[in-house]
Amino acid sequence: MITLEDIRVWMKQRETSPSIEPELLFAIAYIESSLNPEAVSRKGAQGLFQFMPITQQDLRERFGYPFNPFCPVCSTVAASIYLSWLLSKFPNDMNLVLIAWNWGYGNARDFIQGKKPKLPKETEDFVKKVLDKYREIKKEE
Repeated sequence: MITLEDIRVWMKQRETSPSIEPELLFAIAYIESSLNPEAVSRKGAQGLFQFMPITQQDLRERFGYPFNPFCPVCSTVAASIYLSWLLSKFPNDMNLVLIAWNWGYGNARDFIQGKKPKLPKETEDFVKKVLDKYREIKKEE
C-alpha cells in the first residue's frame, strides 16, 4: 500500500515551484485510485493519479516528462509537476486547481469565463472529497 511517506520520498526526486504539499498529492491519489498504482478507470485514466492519455501526452510535450503512469514514483513526480503548473494558473484557488485536475484545464478555464455554466457532479464530488481527505490528513499530523 502506498503511504504518505512514500509520496514524500518520491516528491524529493524533482522539486517543483510552487512547492507542492505531499499531503495534497496523497489526498488526490487516495481519491483518484484508492492508492492503487495499477488502477484503470472506465474512461481510460491510469495509475495512482489517474492520468488520462491526453494529460500524459501534455506532460511529455509541455514539460518534457515522459513517464509510465503505472510506475508510482514516476506518476508522483508527474503529478507534482502538473499540480505545480495548475497552481501557477490558478494561484490561491485550490478549488479551481482541483476542478482543472479532474475536469481538465481547458474546461476549468471555460468555466471561469462562463462558457461552461455548470460543473459536472463528478467534479464537484471530487473537489469535496480531496479537500476533506487533505484536511483529515493535516489534522492527524
